[in-house]
Amino acid sequence: MKKATIIGMILTLGFSSTLFAIDNVKFSGKLLYRYEMDERVWTDTTTQGNTSYLQTRLNAVFQPSYDVKVMVQLQDSRITGSEVYGDSTKPHLATLLDGSAAGFDLHQGYVQLTDLFINNLDLKLGRYEVSYGPQRLIGAVGWHFIGRSFDGFTATYHHDLVDVDFFNLKTKNVVETDDANSPEDIYLTGLYANFKFDGYTAQAFSYLDKDLDDKKRATMGVYAKGKIFGGLSHETEYALQKVGDVTSTMMGLNLTYKHGDYKISGGYDYLSGADEDKQGTFFNGYGTNHKYYGLMDQYLWTGAAKTDAGTGLIDTHFKVSGKFAGFSGKLAYHIFQNDIDTDDDGKTDLGNEIDIVLNKKYNDNVKFQFVHSTFTPDDANEESSTWFYLATIINF
Repeated sequence: MKKATIIGMILTLGFSSTLFAIDNVKFSGKLLYRYEMDERVWTDTTTQGNTSYLQTRLNAVFQPSYDVKVMVQLQDSRITGSEVYGDSTKPHLATLLDGSAAGFDLHQGYVQLTDLFINNLDLKLGRYEVSYGPQRLIGAVGWHFIGRSFDGFTATYHHDLVDVDFFNLKTKNVVETDDANSPEDIYLTGLYANFKFDGYTAQAFSYLDKDLDDKKRATMGVYAKGKIFGGLSHETEYALQKVGDVTSTMMGLNLTYKHGDYKISGGYDYLSGADEDKQGTFFNGYGTNHKYYGLMDQYLWTGAAKTDAGTGLIDTHFKVSGKFAGFSGKLAYHIFQNDIDTDDDGKTDLGNEIDIVLNKKYNDNVKFQFVHSTFTPDDANEESSTWFYLATIINF
């Protein structure tokens, strides 16, 4: 055995022994297994594809004092059975002989410092998940088997009336699916303010990044959520984007009535499309968009799937959720339209989607999730499509 290998083993064992001996290190993890049956392309010749996804996360949190926290989260994300063995005549050897770690990564690794030099000033440095507001614009995409994290820093100042984040972040994962046209490096710099009101959420934000043509893009807006009266509440978000003299708009409005374990809601989400009067297409590529524009992700962002470039998106939706017979569930109905009619035929309808979600808790650590979605296109020449998955989620 080589000397370097022996030294490495000794150092690893020594470090591990020291780490496990420290009382203020906490370990946890997660395993997600999701089986999908996918038929999301609108042709009558489409065959249904079956895919299984596996996400494994191991977490270690070290907090030697109240003002220092170190978090390391290792992640392996893969499509099961995707290993490839060099000899194509022996596919049965793929998982036996392929030991590559292509899906293995550092999902999060950061240090968080509290009361840095002065009271009420915190600093987070490294790689970490970032979620602001309802995640329409900046989110961690927790549903995805990979998820999104940023590299950079966030400085937070706490005040009796408001908490303010200043962030400078870098990423290459701009959208929730692979996009070969994404810029090599994306920098996101801005401010997010969370005002403190009893029983009410009010936030304001402003950030800068660049578009695909390397032009500076500025986004600013507000978010509010709270009760109106009784069981009726609202959620409202509005944002403007500027690229040169072109302005784009995003708006979200939801009204929800809650009675006991049941909720009924109706909402309207709007992403502007480009017209001839200096209105641009709103870019929402950092958000957890799976949460909003239908679970089939046909309109994941304003450049995806069936949304033609520049047409924007309007999503009118109705949802019912509640608990029954040991299950929690949700039924959602979406009506999709383009904001801009590109064919000059007066038609903006895209289609509608029905999403059914059922959750079943097995115990405090294990739960199951069932999702079934059906999309019916407005175009009579296109076939309806379906998507189904069954997920097992284990936290330990």
